[in-house]
Amino acid sequence: MNITVNREALVYALDLLVKIIPKAHMNIVFTGVEITAQNEHLMIRGCDESGGMIINIEAQIDEPGKIIVKHSTLMGLVKNFSDETVTLNVNENKLEVREGKSKYLLGLYDTNSYISMPDIPEDGWNTIHESGDALRNCSIVFRMSESGSFMRTHQQVFYNVYCDGEHMMAVAPDATRLSVVSINTPQNIIIPSALVEHIKGSSTIDVADNERMVFIKTSNGLYYAIKTCNEYPAHTVLGLMNHNANTTITIERVAVIEAINRLRQICQTGTIKITDELITITSTYGGHKGVEEIPCQLEGAEQECHITLSYMSEALQACASDTVKWQLDSRREGYPPTQYIYDNNKTHIFMSRLKDS
Repeated sequence: MNITVNREALVYALDLLVKIIPKAHMNIVFTGVEITAQNEHLMIRGCDESGGMIINIEAQIDEPGKIIVKHSTLMGLVKNFSDETVTLNVNENKLEVREGKSKYLLGLYDTNSYISMPDIPEDGWNTIHESGDALRNCSIVFRMSESGSFMRTHQQVFYNVYCDGEHMMAVAPDATRLSVVSINTPQNIIIPSALVEHIKGSSTIDVADNERMVFIKTSNGLYYAIKTCNEYPAHTVLGLMNHNANTTITIERVAVIEAINRLRQICQTGTIKITDELITITSTYGGHKGVEEIPCQLEGAEQECHITLSYMSEALQACASDTVKWQLDSRREGYPPTQYIYDNNKTHIFMSRLKDS
């Protein structure tokens, strides 16, 4: 393989893969980036056991080929070069990286040890509208999770997003928060957490099936390949959707958001008291105290409990309707109460466990 490529384009591609490619792995080949030179462009791919990300950039191909080289080492080199172009040349199972008078030789990994991937489909693409919004909603449960409240070995599992064909679901790592968005996907897939951050900003998302993987194409021209799946590790948590609420209130979404955002100037947590026609939210910290009273329509029993104001604010902002339903489930002995926030059509649902006041 012998190619010349624009340095900034190569840095851009390698930088996108930072969250995909692990810095350390039991199988060292997964710390590498696969570079395929053909047809006047480079296909740059990084992956783990769940799937991967594909980026195409233009290049001058003097000799085609395919290599796998340690991602962090190559990225560190080209980031610190200064010329407009970089030359990559394979010689005696070494990658020669050259810029001006600088020359480095990098060791290569065995290409046969890397995960094989079907070709990107040429047709059969279907646009999933609002998928970027759905992923942004799912990422809320990740951001609001408390570090240290779950075993580190489970962290990567629970930072994934699950699609079952009708819904997009995410469960917080501490297994106390759930987000569900009604959306159509081609089949059961798990979107790894590393890809969620990339995909959620896309204005449109196109999806196509190809053999054992689902391909995702974003509005900025990036491709992702995700393995299909039959099971989701958090299925027991998803069962919480079947609940018996003994308190249901209807509230004006914007009014509650504004009240909560004012209270967050005092503290990120508060106590909420629900009576017949009024919600009273109180937040205290040190010598400061804030109280907000908001009209509501109550069905069921009055309640009083603790809430996380920041999470509730983000959940309400993600809902689409002017009014939202807020439910508290019937309390079982030994279990904390659980709240459910959803819009009129139940297209966006957020769940979290609460603490007794």
